[in-house]
Amino acid sequence: MVETVHDEGHESRSRLRKVLRVVLFGLLGLEVVYLIAANVFLNSELGISWVNRKPEKWDLTWDGGWSVIPGHMHMNRLDFDRYGPRDTTHAEAQKIRFKVGLLPLASRRFVARDVAIEGFQMAIRREPKEEAEADARSGPAPEPGSRRKPGWHLELADIAIDGIESFSLNDLRIADGQARLTGDFRTRVRGDMSLQQSVLEWRDANLYKGDQLIADPLHLRFDGGFSPFDPRTDRGLAVLDHLSGNVGVEGTVSRLSILRHFFADIQWIQSLDGRGELKADLVLDEGALQPGSELIADADDLLLDFLGYTTEGNGRIHGTVNDPSGEADEAGPVRMEVLFDDFIVRRKPTTVPSVQGQGFRLVATTSDPDLRYGLSDLDIVIDMPQAEVPDLSIYGDYLPSDLGLAVESGRGVARFHLEVSAFEETALGLFEVDAENVAGRFQDLAFDAGLEVRTRISGGDLDNFSLEIEGTRLEIKDGVFRDERNTSEEGWWMTIDVPRGTAHLGSETPWLEADVELAMRDTRVIIAMFAELKSWLQRFEKILTVKDVTGSGNIVLQGQHLYLRNLEIEGRKLRGRAELDLGEKERRGILYVRFHGISIGLERDGDEKDWKLTGVKKWFDRRVTESW
Repeated sequence: MVETVHDEGHESRSRLRKVLRVVLFGLLGLEVVYLIAANVFLNSELGISWVNRKPEKWDLTWDGGWSVIPGHMHMNRLDFDRYGPRDTTHAEAQKIRFKVGLLPLASRRFVARDVAIEGFQMAIRREPKEEAEADARSGPAPEPGSRRKPGWHLELADIAIDGIESFSLNDLRIADGQARLTGDFRTRVRGDMSLQQSVLEWRDANLYKGDQLIADPLHLRFDGGFSPFDPRTDRGLAVLDHLSGNVGVEGTVSRLSILRHFFADIQWIQSLDGRGELKADLVLDEGALQPGSELIADADDLLLDFLGYTTEGNGRIHGTVNDPSGEADEAGPVRMEVLFDDFIVRRKPTTVPSVQGQGFRLVATTSDPDLRYGLSDLDIVIDMPQAEVPDLSIYGDYLPSDLGLAVESGRGVARFHLEVSAFEETALGLFEVDAENVAGRFQDLAFDAGLEVRTRISGGDLDNFSLEIEGTRLEIKDGVFRDERNTSEEGWWMTIDVPRGTAHLGSETPWLEADVELAMRDTRVIIAMFAELKSWLQRFEKILTVKDVTGSGNIVLQGQHLYLRNLEIEGRKLRGRAELDLGEKERRGILYVRFHGISIGLERDGDEKDWKLTGVKKWFDRRVTESW
C-alpha cells in the first residue's frame, strides 16, 4: 500500500517535470524565435520596409538595435519624416529605448511605456496657405464609397526626453542648452492627438530666426498639455485652443518683435520691437489667457511703428491679465502697456526727429484673452505728453517747393492723444503744436512768426492710415514780414479753420484734403504767390493790399503738389476768387480780384503769364470752366 502511494507520487512528479520541461523548452523556443525575429526586424531592411508601406506620407528609418527581453526595445539613430498637404515634419533621435506591449499589436495598437529618448531634435516646415491649397487640389481625390482601414493607435506613456538638441518651426529655431521633457502622448492615425500632463524645462537655450540670434540665454518652462485635437482640421495657431497649463519664459532677447502678435489684427501698428530682459509667466486654459498671467520686458532700443511714424527710445512693456470680479476661474481684461521713458518720433523713412521727449505711452486693453490670432476687440490709447519739436524746418519738406515757403528755423512743443476702439471702429484724439520764432521765407518775403495748431481727430480708416479731422485751427500770430527793400511790417496774423478734412498718413508722401476757412490781416501772402509778376504788381500793390480778409476753399496737399480749389476771399470793398496748382512739374494759378469797382485778373500756366483789366469776371469764369 505504501509502495503504491509512493509510485503514484513519483509518477506525478515525473509528469510535472515533463510539463515543466515542455513549457521551459517552449518558452526557450519562443525566446529564440523572438530573438531572431525581433533582432532581424531591427537590423535588416525587412522591418524598415514593413513600417514604410506608405512612403508618400511618412518615412521612418533607424540604424539597428537590439532586444533580449520580449517587448524591451533598444534602437539607434531614428529618423522620421512626415509629409502633409501643408507641412512637413522631420524628427530624429540618437537613442531610444522602451517597453512595447506585444498583444495590443494584433489590434493595431502600439503601446509603449518607459520611453527614454536621447539626442532628440525636430523641425516643422509649413507652406503658405495658397500653395498648400493648390497642392491639395492637385492631389488624387478618394474614390466615392471607399473606406479606409482604421488607423493605428499610438500611445507613449512615461516619456523622458533628455538632451533635446533643437526644435524649429520654419525659420524660428531653439537650440543648445540643457532640456528635458516628460509626459504622455497619444495619437491615432487619421484621428485625434493629445499630449497629457507634461513638463518641459529648457535652460540656457538660444533662439534663432534664420541665422540671426534673437535670444541668449533663454529659459523656458512648461507644465501642462494639449487636450485631444485633430491635426487634419486644427492647424497652425488653432492648436492653441487645446493648450492648457503654465508657460514661463525668461531671458535676454535681442528681438521683441514676437510681441507684435498681440496686435496681429491691427494693421496700423506696423511693428513693435526692441531688445532687453524678458520675463513672462502665462496661465492658459484651452488657449485663453487666465488671471495671474504677466509679461514684463525692460527694453533698450524699443521701437513702435504706427500710422507711418516710428517711436524709438528706452522703456518697458508690461502685460497683465486681471480678474476684477475676484473669481479665479473667469478671465478678466487683458492689458498691455508700452512705455517710453525717453523717446523720439520721426516720420518714416526720415531719420530726423520730428518730436522728442519723455513718457510716450501706448495702452491696449481687451476682454478677449484668445492667443491664437492676437488680441482682438482692442481698445488702444496712445498718449504723447508735452514734448519738444526740436527743429520746425523739417516740416517744410512736406510742402511743395514751388509754393516758395521755406521754414528755416524754429522750436516748439507738441502733444498728441489718440483713443481707438477696434471693435467699434472709432477714433478720437487731439494734436497740438505751439511754436515761437518760426523763421523762414515766403517767396520774396522773409518772415518771423508764432504758430499754434489745434486738431481734433473724429474718426478715420486707420487700417488704411487715414484720420478724419474736424475743428482744426492753424494760427499764425505776431508775424513780421520783410521784403527785398528791407521794408518791415509787423503784427501780421492769419487763422485757418478746418471744419472737416482727411489726413492720409500711410505712404512716404502723406497727403491732406480739407475744406478750409481763413482769415488774415491783409492780402500780402496772396500777392506774394504771384511774385514773378512783382514788377507789374508793384504798380498796384497799395490797391491790392487789403486788410481784414476772410475766405474759404478746398485744399489738397500731396507730396510736392498743392491744389487749392474754389478759393473765395472778401475784405473791405474786396472780393476775389482763385485756383492754384503748384507742383514739381506744373505751376498754374488764376486769380480774380474786384476792389472799389475795379477788376483785375492774373493767370500763370507754366512759363506763360496773362493778366486782364477788362471783362475780367467773364474771362475768369470762362478760363475756370475751360481749364480748371
